[in-house]
Amino acid sequence: MELSALDTALISAVVALLSVVLTVLAMTHSNNERYVTKEACNAERAIQCTERKALHDELSSVKRSLAISLRMNRALITYSDLPTKVKEEVLNDRG
Repeated sequence: MELSALDTALISAVVALLSVVLTVLAMTHSNNERYVTKEACNAERAIQCTERKALHDELSSVKRSLAISLRMNRALITYSDLPTKVKEEVLNDRG
């Protein structure tokens, strides 16, 4: 049984149509699993913003504590019995 040009063209068209449909279905299924809903995205963003603010507040607290500690250490050096030359070296050192 030989296929005419029309039969070959129809078979090619059906195969092409079937491949397009399968590709669209596969992409739709893939996209649905890969992306999150807007509500889930907003919830995750709210959690991250809260965590970022808490981290920022904690970091600010640590910076204040370090500044206080530095001032205390400088005062200890200033009023210690170390020679003046050593005091100047320690207090002017920017490390």
